[in-house]
Amino acid sequence: MTAAVDAPKARRRWPIVVAIVLVVLVAALVAAYFIADSIARSTGERLVAEKFAEKLSSEEGTTVSPDDIDVTIGGASVIAQYLGGSFESVHVDAEGIAFDGTPLDVTIQANGVPTDMSKPVNTVTGSVAFDQAGLDSLLQKNGTDADITLGDGTVTYSVSQTFIGIPLTFTLTAQPSTTADSLVFTPTSGELAAGSASIDISGLIDAVLADNTVSFCIADQIPAGVDLTGAEVATDSVTVRFQAGDLVIADLAQTGTCS
Repeated sequence: MTAAVDAPKARRRWPIVVAIVLVVLVAALVAAYFIADSIARSTGERLVAEKFAEKLSSEEGTTVSPDDIDVTIGGASVIAQYLGGSFESVHVDAEGIAFDGTPLDVTIQANGVPTDMSKPVNTVTGSVAFDQAGLDSLLQKNGTDADITLGDGTVTYSVSQTFIGIPLTFTLTAQPSTTADSLVFTPTSGELAAGSASIDISGLIDAVLADNTVSFCIADQIPAGVDLTGAEVATDSVTVRFQAGDLVIADLAQTGTCS
């Protein structure tokens, strides 16, 4: 009688065992997938940083370590994105990288990044920030002899003007802006250097402001298809923003042109 009672109990246990095994198996596979995906994400991010650093370091006067570059691949599963042929987003932050001898802070946000480099990235936005020395270097490379000093939201520089045979020096305050291919400093006010206060220059100041805008093209130093979208200055930096749409990764080595 005991055997007759025990047999059904044994039969009732095995479905529970199978259920437990299946639950554990599924949970383990899900865990393994997320572990693998996490590894794929971190590996991909490190690879982007290494390739970015390698490319920058190939430029003369430039030394960049992958440790200086923070890369984040957005979206859900990196593996699924890769198999789908496109990454939802890639964000890059690089602070204090020495590019051509100039320290830069670079931020790039790319959305819709294809795994096939012959296909375009949907959108790219970002900014580049550099200090006073970086601005001086940029001015020198563009053949601009203006001595521009950074301020809080504005810049200042001096210009000389002859008025009724008298040489005058003005200190101009200018606002930063951009065109699609150039960084521009437009004077908004000016002061005459001390020592000539007795001269009436009321009819001259407007002409001085209008004639002394500083503008220099940097399109030949950035990839073709990238447009400048704005600029801000602080006492210790200039920040230039940019954007691009349908930018083909394989064409990034081709720079724009300055007319």
